Amino acid sequence: MTKWEAVKQLATDEDIQRIEEFVGQRLPSAYVKWAKVYHGSNPGCYIDVDGEPYSFDRWLSISEEVGDDDGFCHVIGEYRQMYLTDDSDPSLPTGFVPFALDGQNKWYCFDYRGSTESPSIVLINWEAHYEDDPDYVVTKIKGSFSELVNSLYYPST
Repeated sequence: MTKWEAVKQLATDEDIQRIEEFVGQRLPSAYVKWAKVYHGSNPGCYIDVDGEPYSFDRWLSISEEVGDDDGFCHVIGEYRQMYLTDDSDPSLPTGFVPFALDGQNKWYCFDYRGSTESPSIVLINWEAHYEDDPDYVVTKIKGSFSELVNSLYYPST
């Protein structure tokens, strides 16, 4: 079972609205409720994907008061990096909204390509963007945000 620590600066409805307007998607209600309290934290836990442990290192911030000045580790800053900078990979399909990072700064994202009401959770390996098939970089993790949170764990020592 993963234990969470609340952040110092709780996110507001205005923070959520600003992100939703920027990315053009409505964030899942389970995520909104959870992220208002725990966004920007560093759980350092794992999730099992097809028998393999995947690291889950940082929840992206949703509040302007939390996160770096340049937008790194903030949902909007990471979304810009994915789609709106000169270094963005044009072969990356649209429909992803980042909300967390793994230990190698790969993006955990909501995948709105199949459903705008109930997005699944994927991990995007941005280092693999040189491959011919853009889906090569996308690994399905869970069917919903709630499934993801309930599946996170710390390795036994």
